[in-house]
Amino acid sequence: MRRAIMAIVLGLLPPGALCAQSTWTTVIQTRSLNLDAELLGGDSLGAGGADISQTSIRTTITAFVTPALSVVVSGGAGLSDLQGFAGASEAQGLTDTRVKLFYRIAGGRVLLGAGVVAPTGLHSLEPDELSTAAGVWSPLLGFPLKRLGEGWGGDVSGSVAFPLGDRTTLGLGAGYYARGEYDLSANPVSQYRPGNEISSTAAFDFIEERTGLRLALALRSFAADRLNGADYIDQGDQIEGTARFWWRGDRLGMALTGHAVAKGDNRFFVSAARGAATAEDPGGRSVFFGGRLSWQASGRLSIFGEATGGLFTDYEAALVPVNGRSWTAGPGLGWQPGPNLETSVRFALTGGSAEDGGSYDGYDVLAMVAVKR
Repeated sequence: MRRAIMAIVLGLLPPGALCAQSTWTTVIQTRSLNLDAELLGGDSLGAGGADISQTSIRTTITAFVTPALSVVVSGGAGLSDLQGFAGASEAQGLTDTRVKLFYRIAGGRVLLGAGVVAPTGLHSLEPDELSTAAGVWSPLLGFPLKRLGEGWGGDVSGSVAFPLGDRTTLGLGAGYYARGEYDLSANPVSQYRPGNEISSTAAFDFIEERTGLRLALALRSFAADRLNGADYIDQGDQIEGTARFWWRGDRLGMALTGHAVAKGDNRFFVSAARGAATAEDPGGRSVFFGGRLSWQASGRLSIFGEATGGLFTDYEAALVPVNGRSWTAGPGLGWQPGPNLETSVRFALTGGSAEDGGSYDGYDVLAMVAVKR
């Protein structure tokens, strides 16, 4: 029962929010893609296609101060590079640093959280960095760091788990995220403030010794984004659904995941010179799915294969296409030198195609190290 309660609480919080012991996890990832000319519209900017890549390092530290109180610190750095698209463009720097405290009460059934985002990342972009920033932002291309920084922020959250039986639990949660203003670009100077966010979540967990199932639903509502002190865009409400199934045998294991996002129409505020008129654009729809199959070759060595895919529709046109299909698939190895150290490496091929024509291909390499104590 206690495992089911903790699982449902975890399902309502960011990955890495809690664990059975303190951990330090670092991920190093390189993703490199070749975009063909048709994907870029075939005009003079993308007549010869383009190469875009990103190398990132991301670290999450979870430490238990007391059995009931834990702190999670996360941050990293990234280097993104775009070649062949109207020349060359590069953006590099640290990410913002996130610190969040979690406190458990009522026997672990209730979890309270409060956090802050410190603006240690790159958020003020020079003109020659804008093309790279637009490319890595596109969800179709699948880069892990969409932006390096977005200024100050803070959030509070809470969740409660209701046992429904020996193996099933229902969880409910809510959160509020306040965002601060930052320099969107350095020349010309653009002060941008994303709208604050209110979220509510619900999740159902079924856990047995060798299998588990999680179904989760989240609703997010946003205040208007502001540009240079004036309302710029009213983000549509967003609903998300997630399903995850896992099974673990003596040596074999598998996991299947699905995630769908539907966002309401975005409403843009037109300048005062044109009165109070507004324009609407679709908010976008996306579906993600993934699978993992693993085999425990020995007490320390595991072999696994992973595959993911995505479908993106109804997003507003951008410099780099957003609507289309994407996939990533490849093998990996896991190695556990000791009880408190885990490592893994995964190499994958990746590709995709845009709704209006054109495609890309490339590779994705990821290495992970986790230290526990």
